[in-house]
Amino acid sequence: MKANKILWIGGVVVGSLALFGHKKFKAAETVLNNLQLKIKDIRNINLSFERIKLTVDAILVNPTDVDFGFTTSSKIYLKQIRVYNKQGQKIATGHTQFYEINLPAQSEATLPSIDIEAPLLESLMQLLQKDATKDLKIEADIQAFGRIFTIKQ
Repeated sequence: MKANKILWIGGVVVGSLALFGHKKFKAAETVLNNLQLKIKDIRNINLSFERIKLTVDAILVNPTDVDFGFTTSSKIYLKQIRVYNKQGQKIATGHTQFYEINLPAQSEATLPSIDIEAPLLESLMQLLQKDATKDLKIEADIQAFGRIFTIKQ
């Protein structure tokens, strides 16, 4: 009888934890599917014969009413940023080392000093087009809960 009671209590505890975890995952998934990425600043532009390198500060925005980060015991890892032209061709890539980004509801986090690199010829051709910077699209890969989510601007 005592063993059955312990098993029953253990089952209730495990079930409650699973339900709590599922709810937190669904809330986090809502945030991750609605995150926005914006460019704040571009600096340190370096040209070589083959490549253009620059440093970008970005802002990651949580437009939802769900806290994400320290209140959900979750961690966001920003892995990579890609820049595309209006035809959808990738023209630049940046790898990042941002870990454990916290994003409370209706807030933003600044991601400073992201190094981006692109082939020089493609970059110059893109920048010489009329209103070229308006047509650029940015994507970022964010890892959370062991999954990769892609944020598109």
